[in-house]
Amino acid sequence: MIRFSDIRSAFQFYLAGRTIYDIHSPLLFQIIEAKRQRNNTAIWEPIEAIRREYLNDKNVIEFSDLGATSRVLHTKQRTVAGITRVSVSPPAQCRFMANLAARFTAKSILELGTSLGISTAYLSVGNPKAQIETIEGDPSSYALANALFDRLNCSNIESYNLPFAKYISGLPKEKSFDIVFIDGHHTSEATLQYFDALESHFTEGTIIIIDDNHWSPDMEIAWETLKSKSKVLYSVDFFRYGLLIWGTKTQASQSFSYIPFACKPWRIGLFDQRS
Repeated sequence: MIRFSDIRSAFQFYLAGRTIYDIHSPLLFQIIEAKRQRNNTAIWEPIEAIRREYLNDKNVIEFSDLGATSRVLHTKQRTVAGITRVSVSPPAQCRFMANLAARFTAKSILELGTSLGISTAYLSVGNPKAQIETIEGDPSSYALANALFDRLNCSNIESYNLPFAKYISGLPKEKSFDIVFIDGHHTSEATLQYFDALESHFTEGTIIIIDDNHWSPDMEIAWETLKSKSKVLYSVDFFRYGLLIWGTKTQASQSFSYIPFACKPWRIGLFDQRS
């Protein structure tokens, strides 16, 4: 169901949106280029074949949702098709994250919220040299994800069936991540708690992706709070998800709402010198 708050958020995002021609920061340009990059689709086809298989899978599983209740699926018994349709990141977002992992040569990646493992598989294929740790609280989703990893021979993935907080509390102090994808438990309180607990594991240039940052007014509060963190250098809002870059500030942090040039063809960057 589309809510008034969804329409308002989309309209506000569109008004604020800027295109690639408004970008002057080399780092932000690399981020947007990863978004715009078009790979040979053959490398993603084995993953997408499994997505299509799951979208037609009417098998019912017992689903333990440890996060905010789904706005679409309201029962604990859900079909694989329903979970795939509602909870799995779409192909464009998966490609973007895989491109980031490759473009920035990430060595260590953390994903909070494995779901059925499709986004994790993209990260694995995008950067086979990266060590990926992915966490899923629901046992049924965890089992399906591990079956997917086996089918695709994703050997650089370590998966854990744990609540996020329990996993984070057990991390070694020296552990750090180059990319962190937070996708689960869509409340501001939980999102901020996980972020704060992970801060000591961020390093200079860590990329943090917050999924569904406009999922609800509550999640928008979390997004605005995270953008104002003292060590956030850049924030980029893609509407379905947001991206933060962590590090030592040498200037004021910069915030950017990205919209494809085709959606705002008059935004050619001639009159806006902000980066």
